[in-house]
Amino acid sequence: MERLMEERQLDKYRYERKYSFKGSILYSLYSSLFSKGFYISYPSRIISSIYYDTTSLYLYRISEAGVKDRIKKRVRWYNHKDSLHFEYKIKEGEIGYKKIINKIDDLWEKKEVLIDYLDTDNIYKINIPLAIEKIYFPSAAVFYKRYYLISACGNIRITLDNEIKYSKPLNINNKFLLNSWTPSSNNVMEIKYNLNIENPYSSIENILDKFRLNLTRYSKYCEAINLLK
Repeated sequence: MERLMEERQLDKYRYERKYSFKGSILYSLYSSLFSKGFYISYPSRIISSIYYDTTSLYLYRISEAGVKDRIKKRVRWYNHKDSLHFEYKIKEGEIGYKKIINKIDDLWEKKEVLIDYLDTDNIYKINIPLAIEKIYFPSAAVFYKRYYLISACGNIRITLDNEIKYSKPLNINNKFLLNSWTPSSNNVMEIKYNLNIENPYSSIENILDKFRLNLTRYSKYCEAINLLK
């Protein structure tokens, strides 16, 4: 864990609020946010993650139980590119932040993963840590498309995730294989803002009401485990 001090820490102590919604309202929701002054803060992209857990799925179980202080461990990359980084996603009560390790090549023993995304013609290959801290192993993979929006004042960020799919890493011939993807029936809107922001919902309350969006504890990792059992 000493090497963890080399990571860069992002958005420390921010609130994160999630709302699950059906894919049929994605573009209407997107348009409604634009009408309230939100604009694109970053180009949309495909996000892929492989989560790590113990053989008894300890991190999954404490998340499902609603333990306030918890952590997720995952390898992440973007747009089918092989520039990987490792994330510790930390939750302390209602506050969340990430610790990111960008250079992971010399930290852990690696194992090759063969990935068939189903939306590309070729098998994609990456190398991921075989284990983290000797007790956490690849347990589930997630990929989805994310849209990034920010409020006109710059204080509120919103992401919209759709086309979410899950796969379980299979250990075959000394390699991991991801070739069978289970789609989620959910899409996710996440609202993110720093602790000093007052009335973060003032500009979007009517949107939440219009689309009947309710706050949820939705976790892609937990849903992945539940669907892939």
